[in-house]
Amino acid sequence: MEPSFIFGGDETESVKIVRTVIALAKSIGVDVIAEGVEKQKQLEMLRDVECELAQGYMFSKPIDGLAATRQFIQQPDTDG
Repeated sequence: MEPSFIFGGDETESVKIVRTVIALAKSIGVDVIAEGVEKQKQLEMLRDVECELAQGYMFSKPIDGLAATRQFIQQPDTDG
């Protein structure tokens, strides 16, 4: 899937769409997770529209469950 839903066209329109989706989700008690966040500019825009959850290469490359657990509890990787 290409992350063009948000950042593929007119930035002003994209922000309006994201803001509307987040408002709708909050009004019905659903969390929104922004996927594919790769750049600081994207994260700043998401913060501006009060998106509280995000994932993407900006935070970590894809990792398996054990590696995620280690990263979460900050244990060093002892496999090599």
